[in-house]
Amino acid sequence: MRLCKDALLSAILAGMPGKWKSLNKANKIWLTLFTLLIVGVIAAVVQHKPSLNSGSAPISSQGITNNDSNLDDTTNPTSTTPAQTTTPPTVTEAAGAQCHVASGDLPDSTCTPGATDPRVNQADIKQTICVSGYTKTVRPSSSITSAMKLVSMQQYGFTDSRSNYEYDHLISLELGGAPQDTKNLWPEPGASPNPKDKIENKLHSLVCSGAMTLAEAQSRIASNWTTALNGF
Repeated sequence: MRLCKDALLSAILAGMPGKWKSLNKANKIWLTLFTLLIVGVIAAVVQHKPSLNSGSAPISSQGITNNDSNLDDTTNPTSTTPAQTTTPPTVTEAAGAQCHVASGDLPDSTCTPGATDPRVNQADIKQTICVSGYTKTVRPSSSITSAMKLVSMQQYGFTDSRSNYEYDHLISLELGGAPQDTKNLWPEPGASPNPKDKIENKLHSLVCSGAMTLAEAQSRIASNWTTALNGF
């Protein structure tokens, strides 16, 4: 038996065809059986070798796939929160608003009746509002009006973005309106410039040309700017 094993081992290690011829019949049988046994064991091991991914979820379910479902990398693909949508501008007033927009275009006549600048009058319009660049000298900075705008929006019950409103002078500065009086400022819905600007410019031209008095222009735009040019 030991001779058989030695011969078998020698034949396997040598790996030379000539060794097979030197073996007797018994050793050849043992070698054949041993070889078949080895082949069978190797085949069994290969057949039952566990997969590298055995017992794991597929790789694609672990977030290591391509990004087809997450082309927008600003969105968390695992988030269950719906995507935010852009809210359109609104003039809906919150409950308890102190002031109310009239017809969507006009300010509250009680909260924002309009106010004039006492430094401007009919006698000095050629030295004030009718001088090019005058409004730049009296217009308050945004550092002042930003806080005022927030207060006015709260009074009107507007709860959406400040950018949806222009903090507007009811009586424009080019018509001698008060620069910082809250009675002359209101959060006008819509972007700037707006239709009211053209009316202000036309009234300014009429006043500076002498076709309309300053007081009349101020009264017209304060009462209803949408009809301020009626008759002109």
